[in-house]
Amino acid sequence: MRFLIFIFCLYVLFKMFRGNSGNKGPVKPRQGFRNSYAGPSAKQEAPLIDEMKKCPTCGTFNPTAIALRRGSEFFCDEKCLK
Repeated sequence: MRFLIFIFCLYVLFKMFRGNSGNKGPVKPRQGFRNSYAGPSAKQEAPLIDEMKKCPTCGTFNPTAIALRRGSEFFCDEKCLK
């Protein structure tokens, strides 16, 4: 009986030190599991959050929510607005 307990303890220690190096390939999510970090799937389009406007001074694109507006033009910051 002691011999079986000894073998079991050796097996547990072996598994602990070996880790998960025996895994082959990436882990696939379960069916119906939604990964919040994954981007939109190929079947699903990403929703349009905000329209991007080009700054006429420096040429960078900025969302209209944070861009500074003067007339019909959108600028990225105060320096470009002047």
